[in-house]
Amino acid sequence: MEEVRRRFGNYGNITILNEDIISTSIPSDSVDLAFMSNVFHDIEDKEAVVKEVNRILKPGGRLIIIEFKKDVMFGPPFKLRPEEVEQYFNKWGLYQRRLCRGFSLSLHAGP
Repeated sequence: MEEVRRRFGNYGNITILNEDIISTSIPSDSVDLAFMSNVFHDIEDKEAVVKEVNRILKPGGRLIIIEFKKDVMFGPPFKLRPEEVEQYFNKWGLYQRRLCRGFSLSLHAGP
């Protein structure tokens, strides 16, 4: 965290937090862009995380998820297909903007 703060802490539009992903201190409808990299597959209560992301994103806000592809040899033993990740977020009205082959999933909140 110290390295991240050192590199990005001087930007006025970036907030660096180390909090429980299920219950953050981030105000509702306040985030333009949230980012998860190689973490969603490890989260036990995925539904709670999706609910929290939906709460903090502004209308029109975006979530970018980068995950390991299911058919690659490296990475964690348990991996999700893009369609599996998408199913969690579609339940909350977040919809897919773009699905890339390397498994980067960009989701968009609201109209």
